[in-house]
Formats: sequence, C-alpha cells, structure tokens
Amino acid sequence: MNTSERAPNVLELCAGAGGQALGLERAGFLLAGAVEIDPDACKTLRRNRPGWQVFQQDLRNFDCAPFKGVDLVAAGVPCPRFP
Repeated sequence: MNTSERAPNVLELCAGAGGQALGLERAGFLLAGAVEIDPDACKTLRRNRPGWQVFQQDLRNFDCAPFKGVDLVAAGVPCPRFP
C-alpha cells in the first residue's frame, strides 16, 4: 500500500461475537463500528477488541449517518433463538 492509499473500512451489522469482523480485519479492513443487540456478544467484542467501537442496540434504531462513505457494510444473518 503506498502512502496515498488507506486501508478500507467496514461497518459490521449483526456483529455477534465478531467472527466475520475478525475475518475482515485479517483481510485488511479497519472496523469503523460494530452493531449488535445481544449484551453478551457485545461484552465479548469489547473484551477481545477494546479498540473497536461497539454499539449495543437494535438495528431498527441505529443511526448509520455517521458511517456514510464506509467502504463496506457487512452483516451477519441474525441467529434464531434456541429453546
């Protein structure tokens, strides 16, 4: 990467515990933010990657406007609840 290039960035939706985000990080992306509703998954994200910006909230209420211009919006398919 030359000095005029920058690493691409990604906004991760339905981030879960961060598996897809970790893969994207390994592929050279910088995480602009991770959105996840589950508090336990957010705790895992924050513990494993303290530098990541994690938003614990419902996507229906998340304001994506500050992330306009990210290179990639990635999302994990929400997992169904199991009995």
